[in-house]
Amino acid sequence: MPFAEPTEPTAEEWLAGVFEERAFPQRLLPTYTAAVIALFDRSAAERLRAAGFTEAADVLEPDQAVLDAAFGWPELE
Repeated sequence: MPFAEPTEPTAEEWLAGVFEERAFPQRLLPTYTAAVIALFDRSAAERLRAAGFTEAADVLEPDQAVLDAAFGWPELE
């Protein structure tokens, strides 16, 4: 069964649109959009872990490299 096309923009599309409206440099849009989504994923993973859903949290935990590429943060250990 084919899936219907989404009628709403994805989170990534919406966020990229916000950055574009604010004249964010075009070359940085993919990196910063991915990083902001990753921050939300990290927050959601923390809530899942706190609720005891460790396996689900592990799946949702973002790749630290995405955050490092955007913000230049050192790894948090």
